[in-house]
Amino acid sequence: GDLREKQARYEFEIGRFSYKKKAYPAAIARFQNALEKTGGGEARERTLYYMGVSHYQSGNREKAEEVFQSLRREYPNSSYVRQNKIPL
Repeated sequence: GDLREKQARYEFEIGRFSYKKKAYPAAIARFQNALEKTGGGEARERTLYYMGVSHYQSGNREKAEEVFQSLRREYPNSSYVRQNKIPL
């Protein structure tokens, strides 16, 4: 419910802070936590994108591709997909 969404948002925000500091492993861990708590929709879409980019920036292209495939499959009309923001 509402508490899980708040927890997911909190995890995402900490993940994004780590992402901006280029602390990608820390960001990935937070994004993973956020994905486990979020129901779906825009929050999940955004988290998948940032998680994929974090894997990519860490040099783990294989894991990045997996995450981006999930993003494309679950959100084919995503602005991240449409605007070609996915590096792979």
